[in-house]
Amino acid sequence: MPLPQLGYKTDQCVLLDFAWPQAPVGVAEELPLEDANTINSAGWMMSVARVEQIVQYLKANGVL
Repeated sequence: MPLPQLGYKTDQCVLLDFAWPQAPVGVAEELPLEDANTINSAGWMMSVARVEQIVQYLKANGVL
């Protein structure tokens, strides 16, 4: 699996904390409902998550 792109801006002008645009899968710490609906309609799979928790998990598992 390739590394995600950090601070990715979608074609719909929605800023994601990180994303795999080729999938298209994205993660955002906060995402207004309107933005979520916009990119979901464009085919994105989204997850809203605390970035700090993800980084801790990746460090604990030797990824970072």
